[in-house]
Amino acid sequence: MLTFIANLSQYHHWANGRHQKDAQLATGDVQVLYEAGRAGLPVVDLWEYFYETDANQLDAAAWSFCDALARNLAGRVVQGECDVIFEMRNELAYPVRYALVAATLVGRCLAAHNPDAVECFGEQSESFAWDPPDIPPDIFNAVVESIARERNLPIELLRLHDRVVDSSRASPEICELLELQFSTKAVRAANDISYLALSGGQDYSEAEALFLSLMPDEAKRWMLASSPMRSRALNLPQLDVQLLRGMPFEMSPALESIDRLPCTSLGDIGHVDSELPQILKSPTLGFVWRHFLASLKKGVFAYCQGWSLGCAYAPKAGFYGWDAWGVARCCLAGLRAAGARMISVHHSGVGYQRSCRRVKGLATSVLCWGEYDGAALRLYRDRNSKVLAVGSMRRDHADLLKMNQLRRASQIVPKSRPKIVLLTAQLGNMAMPIAKVSSHKRTLEGIVEWCEACPDWDFVIKPHPRYDYYEIYETLCQQNRISNLTIERRNARETLQDATIAVLLNVPSTIVLDCCAMRVPVWFLNETGFASFPALFEDRGVAVVSDVDTLKGEVARVLSNTLLREQMLHRQDEFLRRMIVAVGPEAVANVRVELARLAGDAQGPGAPNRELRWVFDVVEMAEIAMRGGMGAREIVNAFADLAKVAQYLAWANLPLVRSDRVGEYLLNLPTAWQFYAREGMARARIVRLINKALPVSIRPARRVYRNALRDACYLDGTLARRMGRVTWPLWSAAAMTLARASRVAS
Repeated sequence: MLTFIANLSQYHHWANGRHQKDAQLATGDVQVLYEAGRAGLPVVDLWEYFYETDANQLDAAAWSFCDALARNLAGRVVQGECDVIFEMRNELAYPVRYALVAATLVGRCLAAHNPDAVECFGEQSESFAWDPPDIPPDIFNAVVESIARERNLPIELLRLHDRVVDSSRASPEICELLELQFSTKAVRAANDISYLALSGGQDYSEAEALFLSLMPDEAKRWMLASSPMRSRALNLPQLDVQLLRGMPFEMSPALESIDRLPCTSLGDIGHVDSELPQILKSPTLGFVWRHFLASLKKGVFAYCQGWSLGCAYAPKAGFYGWDAWGVARCCLAGLRAAGARMISVHHSGVGYQRSCRRVKGLATSVLCWGEYDGAALRLYRDRNSKVLAVGSMRRDHADLLKMNQLRRASQIVPKSRPKIVLLTAQLGNMAMPIAKVSSHKRTLEGIVEWCEACPDWDFVIKPHPRYDYYEIYETLCQQNRISNLTIERRNARETLQDATIAVLLNVPSTIVLDCCAMRVPVWFLNETGFASFPALFEDRGVAVVSDVDTLKGEVARVLSNTLLREQMLHRQDEFLRRMIVAVGPEAVANVRVELARLAGDAQGPGAPNRELRWVFDVVEMAEIAMRGGMGAREIVNAFADLAKVAQYLAWANLPLVRSDRVGEYLLNLPTAWQFYAREGMARARIVRLINKALPVSIRPARRVYRNALRDACYLDGTLARRMGRVTWPLWSAAAMTLARASRVAS
């Protein structure tokens, strides 16, 4: 019996109640290998069956699959001018690569061990989430089951739970809201908007400095669609992207096209190349295709959202966050269709080459950190896409240049007792194999020997703050009882402050930039044998070594020779300069120059759609009221002005938005907002103000208004009780009265 385990949760479940006492484990998870080894259980490291050539071959096969998918289904799902499948195709790249890597490992493992039966987990219900290390194990489970059945091996399917909960049917309680500190003064958008910015996730850090640099008069001519959790420190017009998700777009033709697509296996739909592994044709992977169909619907909505924002504001120029994801590409397509001229910012990193493939064919001009990522982006983006190296506006990079200058001026002399900082990170997984587990284990064993051989040196392991193996490193120190090897829990810059040498263990990371800025000699130790990461550093100024023994010699040479150390630091300075061409105010200035150039295009942006602009003005005003950005009298007057404007608008032919549902959407805004501020206006009052502002032509039935008012009263009562206000029983009573009235009416 061979038992396949995907992650630590499965291992704990199996270990606590396993029936096959003589079963041998097979896994590729670092922590499972570690815990099973400590427990004395026989365990097979699946990565022993993965070779150096596999990484690039399977990676290329996954991208090839995505391109073939777009070709085979071209024109099948179209929204406006956007081929949604073409723009969303790369959402399948990581799941497909996961399946191909897993099939390679499992197939070779079964061939080598030839078990009489297989045991694995049967859950195949979760969607694929590209956010390591919490990738659902469903693809691995499906691959093991498929290959075992193909080989006619008896299979015992294990379950983590008695039943699987369908997350799509779970509805959170309406009172589960988050309290945040918001800007005390809200800025309303000017009638004439010059710039539209969309920034919601990790890309917000790439643009925050730009938004903070806007002066009050400038800020009024911007509109930012973001999350208040990210942008609460900004005083500029804002739309919460959460509130935009309920917009009643007309998407029926495209959604019907998605429903008509066959719900079958990946291989039958996506590729005609018989040389692709058969695992993609397995029915056990059908859930991956179903989740892709669901993502297509998100792409359709993103296109409509981009189009409506572009039409409503008719900006002279637009600024978009990281555009690698499929929904971003669809949103950009909608913005372009509305006549908006956009520029995006690429969230860079030392491993950028592995992600740049996602932007293949994009024609939008893009801003990036420096020469190296610019060169990688030019390999894939459309030849008409301008790739502009402007530097990094990230807050954590703003002081890089300052640190470098301070360290150069201080002329730090290495301490008599050297401090070697070992920088670690997660080794990767089957969706993105980076480092070989067995090689990393040998690396750690070599580090232990190095520590023992140099008792007069201090060695510090600095784990990655998010994805790393703290417990493994702590046990390593405890078991070997090495007094000069410790685990560091301070942040990386504090750790590097008094470092003599830094070493990246097997995984490249942007922390190399901090090493260079702080003038700490740094090596990339690459014993993995998988990916071509050394190419990121070789001939660019950062030293690369292939094993611990070589590293020992190089470190000893630099510590004993001041000239060699200065030469190494000089190369690192050049690497940093070319990696990030500017930081802080200089980078912001570079970005603003490019935005002004884009806005100065001779072609006019066109006239805003007055009806759509009115809808977004109501959304903006409702959010301002909920977060207490204006006084009550100002809010009442603003809604009264909106009511006057609405009477002169034509709602019969509102493009791409269902005018018969606009009123219902707007009335439900106060209960759709998941945040609350203590200074905010009562939500029931906001519902009443919105209802008064709605023209008769789009005002929904009284039942809809009453239901929205009921939910708002319920929320107001819940929040008043949470904040200790004596008014909460009144709100609760109002909600109950409205609920009874609804039942009577029905």
